[in-house]
Amino acid sequence: NVVCGEIPLPYGPDRFDFGDVLSSQGGCVKCVVTDLRTGEKTASSQRASCAKEQEEEGLQELEKKVKQLTSLMAEADKNHQRAELREKECMAKLENALKDVEKAKSSFQEFRAKYGGYFGPDGQPVKTASHHDQQKLAQASHRYKSNAETAVNEEKLARKALGEAKGNTQKLQTVAKQTQKATGA
Repeated sequence: NVVCGEIPLPYGPDRFDFGDVLSSQGGCVKCVVTDLRTGEKTASSQRASCAKEQEEEGLQELEKKVKQLTSLMAEADKNHQRAELREKECMAKLENALKDVEKAKSSFQEFRAKYGGYFGPDGQPVKTASHHDQQKLAQASHRYKSNAETAVNEEKLARKALGEAKGNTQKLQTVAKQTQKATGA
């Protein structure tokens, strides 16, 4: 296409040196202008391929998110299972501690029943026993009391650990459920 007209200002003689061409052709410059616009078919196919690329990128991003959520869900499930196992261990320790408490209390009661005649109403050995026997009775009584107190303290610690384990299990169970909801599993 040949177009006649003035050369726009940014592209005129101040920008380019046309030399003698302008004067020899009466101040006109001949040029060929090519239409660089894209045809309808080409534009349509480019739009379709662009849309397809965007859709593929979106699908890849979604797949990446699904993988991340799946790994989070697996990790949450593992943590939940570990917490349940810890809770079971704490429950077993508590049961053992309760047995130890009962055993210590029954041993102390058996000791008191067997040697009750040698103790006064204040729980101290009677004065009629020899000094050596009083010491042995006091030591044995102290040992049984100490064993019972230790067993009670261990039971308290086991109860506390079990409570913490149950709380942790519940938290991790909630996290696992939320992760499953997020992944749609």
